[in-house]
Amino acid sequence: MTRKQTVLAIVLGGIVANALDIIVHGFLLNPIYADASILFRTDFSPLWLTLGDFVSVAVFVWVYARVRSCFGAGAAGGAAFGVYAGVLIGFPTHIFLNLVLVEFSYGLAWAWTINEMVWCVAVGSIVGRIAGERNAATAGA
Repeated sequence: MTRKQTVLAIVLGGIVANALDIIVHGFLLNPIYADASILFRTDFSPLWLTLGDFVSVAVFVWVYARVRSCFGAGAAGGAAFGVYAGVLIGFPTHIFLNLVLVEFSYGLAWAWTINEMVWCVAVGSIVGRIAGERNAATAGA
């Protein structure tokens, strides 16, 4: 990936990641969080969550750039990588949280795991599309 593609992938991926987090955690799962309020800090700045998504996308792009030849070109290849990344990151992490945190229910663990999968597939498809643009442009030359 070129530097321009990398920056574009991080910016667009970060925007999508933040939008998904607002929808899922801010609206869909918010009623469940009220029952598990002991889990969450109230003295933090949402800016850190926003920046955290961009950092997560940057790491995602970095790893994808190194393994993308295994997944094919374009949005479909990026989404395929996202499936694997989502399972790798989400499944063990969130299920283990259920095992060690009292207020973190099994249902919430699965909701977070599914969200991780959706997040990775969505970001992966964007990153794959952006990374595939150079391949398409040079293929015709």
